[in-house]
Amino acid sequence: MNSLTSPSARFQSDIEPAWKEYLSDPLVERKANNLARAIDHHLDWTFKYYDQVDRSRLMGATNLDGFRQKVFGLCPELQMMRDLSDAAHHRFLTRSSAVVVTSSAAYSVQNSALLVPDYARAFGDGARKAVEFWRQWPD
Repeated sequence: MNSLTSPSARFQSDIEPAWKEYLSDPLVERKANNLARAIDHHLDWTFKYYDQVDRSRLMGATNLDGFRQKVFGLCPELQMMRDLSDAAHHRFLTRSSAVVVTSSAAYSVQNSALLVPDYARAFGDGARKAVEFWRQWPD
């Protein structure tokens, strides 16, 4: 018997509340970071779930990094969420592939929107696409 929670149940318990909190005040970096972290961690949990329950759902990946790259190909916004999650967690990134350098430089506010300058896009747009991607992901 599997002891892990399904991806859809984890979505409801982790991403959905973080998304609603972010939407309540979309210019607050803390709320954006919490959402980015929930989205990023969901990918890790999804891998762990399928690694135990149904390895065919891993799209041929044999480890978390391989699965991550496959999923990033399906939803590029997840890469931005990962970089923002790492920046918020570590403050200074040393991973050479990361776009965001420091958590304090991760965002700027322009035209009443929270922007991610190094991605040249609004956080809300990327977050919405990432949330919808996981919302549509079947167990």
